[in-house]
Amino acid sequence: GASGASGGSPDPSNPKQSELAHIPYRDSKLTRILASSLGGNARTAVVTCVSAAASAVEPTRAALFFASQAKRVRNHATVNEVHDDKALIRKLRAEIVRLNRIIAAAGIAGGAGVS
Repeated sequence: GASGASGGSPDPSNPKQSELAHIPYRDSKLTRILASSLGGNARTAVVTCVSAAASAVEPTRAALFFASQAKRVRNHATVNEVHDDKALIRKLRAEIVRLNRIIAAAGIAGGAGVS
């Protein structure tokens, strides 16, 4: 399908278009249920249950569509830094020293030397 202002869906056979396309994974009831697990600093695995039964064609199609959209979501997880009080004090003192050096180098009069 063509993508653009006409509202068409992206062409999955076109790798460039596929990478840049908006992924509407938030338009799902399942996504709302799993919202706290999808995104942020979480690593997410999606397991999809499907059935070959004729009565399960629509739920299987919907589950596969959701999984294919969810696997295209790219998060940039970062490690949260946990500091104890002493480490935080050391970090803040180092920041004060760094800022005092910048003030001294700029020749700003009245810079208070905090230690």
